[in-house]
Amino acid sequence: MDVACYDMHRRLKTFETETIGARLQLAAVCARAGTNVPSKLLKMTGEEMTVQILRACRPSQPFSFSERDALVSINELSYREPAVKVMAAALLAEADRQAYLIGQMQIISTISTAMGSTDEQVQCNPLRSQFRSDEEKLIFGYVRHSSVSGSTKEVELCDSLPVADDYVKSIENKLALFLQIETQRAKEIPPLPMDSSATNAMGKGMLDELQVSWDSYHSQTEPALKIEPGMLLGPFKTLLNDVSSHRVEMQKYLWECFAKAMGSTRDYLLHLANFLPLITISDIVRCAFDEETLRTLAPKLSEKSKDKSGENRGIAYGRAGRNTRRIECR
Repeated sequence: MDVACYDMHRRLKTFETETIGARLQLAAVCARAGTNVPSKLLKMTGEEMTVQILRACRPSQPFSFSERDALVSINELSYREPAVKVMAAALLAEADRQAYLIGQMQIISTISTAMGSTDEQVQCNPLRSQFRSDEEKLIFGYVRHSSVSGSTKEVELCDSLPVADDYVKSIENKLALFLQIETQRAKEIPPLPMDSSATNAMGKGMLDELQVSWDSYHSQTEPALKIEPGMLLGPFKTLLNDVSSHRVEMQKYLWECFAKAMGSTRDYLLHLANFLPLITISDIVRCAFDEETLRTLAPKLSEKSKDKSGENRGIAYGRAGRNTRRIECR
């Protein structure tokens, strides 16, 4: 019997694990235990969570027998969400195509993606139940979308940030003051622990890239602390309290921004029917680098507000959280 362990991310409140097999087990549990009502913890239904987990299961080699069985189980349990069936079938086909990497014959295996009705059009959650544009191209190829009418009244966010633009950089500079970097010295680089006798151009090119990466990694200088770790407790506690308070202010500010952009009566009713996503911390962080997520979450925002909200606010919040974690680890 396989046993998997999961951690809860302290800020994002998402389940984490290291192996694809453990993720597939969690995806099967979510697909089986989920209902049509979004979970209070996950802010989405079980099968919508399954889609998010499967996105983190892209294989680099053929699936093992247990992983393949988990995918089949997920497909059989996902009678509510077509995206789960399609994603499971796509992952299995993608893994089978990589059999040549380990000297195996390609296995042609398929999973049925047929649903109860093939011609019924049902409104679904655009962020949780639909594929992203790059996923559509990868799985389906060219996809033609129907035109969707946009909002006639755009929302402007004019409030200033509660945190200075250079605050994150100032914290990083303060952390750097505790470190010292020795001058560059000749460093012996160990040989690459791989067989370099490639028989084709593709293998030789991959080995050359690995060699460059290997040499670059081992040539990096390692910083050292200027003072004893025990003497850093006081300064780090002060920094931690400061960064944590600013991060809380930033999170509150971002919630208010998205609430303003999605606060109409129509949006409220669509949230109740799960036709619009309930925003999570992960969504806010993703908006910093994924314009498609920001556009889906807040379509009424003006282009100026989208640029300001996504680039400045999301990045500031994400980097502040990273600094919080960095200080805690010290």
